[in-house]
Amino acid sequence: RPAAVPDNAKPFMRNVNGVEDLAAAVQHVDANAARSALSGGASADTDRVTTADGTKLVHKRGRDWGNPDEVAASVRRQADAEQLASLVGRTIGAPVVKTYRDSADAVWMSFVEGKTMSEVATEAGDAKKLLAGRDGKLLGLLDQLVGNTDRNPGNIMVNGNRLVGIDHGWAWNHDRSSEAEAAVVGGPERPAGHFAHLFNWKANPMTTRDVATVRERLTALAPDFELLGRRDWLDYSLQVLD
Repeated sequence: RPAAVPDNAKPFMRNVNGVEDLAAAVQHVDANAARSALSGGASADTDRVTTADGTKLVHKRGRDWGNPDEVAASVRRQADAEQLASLVGRTIGAPVVKTYRDSADAVWMSFVEGKTMSEVATEAGDAKKLLAGRDGKLLGLLDQLVGNTDRNPGNIMVNGNRLVGIDHGWAWNHDRSSEAEAAVVGGPERPAGHFAHLFNWKANPMTTRDVATVRERLTALAPDFELLGRRDWLDYSLQVLD
């Protein structure tokens, strides 16, 4: 039996499939939960929140230094992008942080143990090997599908022998002007490099069956995008897939 969606999450989430544990943990956050600021992002306020039972969560709220009249829309947009990029990632099997949403301007995420790719860059080539493997390929596919131009080494966590993508607040942040070129630059240090060299598409690791499967899974997410008024973002992703 599917877990019920908490009332304050219903404006943003149709279900909590796959994030039931995260949703349940958020319900135990109270005034006594320990909070500490996390560094690394200039566009959001990000806190680690530890509940009474020791569960670690991340709470992220976007901020904007532009026209005050546009701040609310910008912050809401970042929360939409965090939520939907994580959903797309989990739907296609990419290793991404889980998200849960119960307010317009922020998201909750699972806490990922480990170091960022930038922190392990000087160590043995294990991180590069992971980037060249299945995790790296799926993160690259996600980044191309959602137009995530912000996949720098600080936005990839290395947890043992796995990669985890974090920080998707600027996904779908530009217009796709040409089908002939990739919107996300690819290179040897970026997951998107599995699909493009610079802005030029190249032969990729997907089979015809893979493409059909991804298209089916993305199309099934239409109600989730429509709930947030972001159907155009899904159309963008399907265009990139094509």
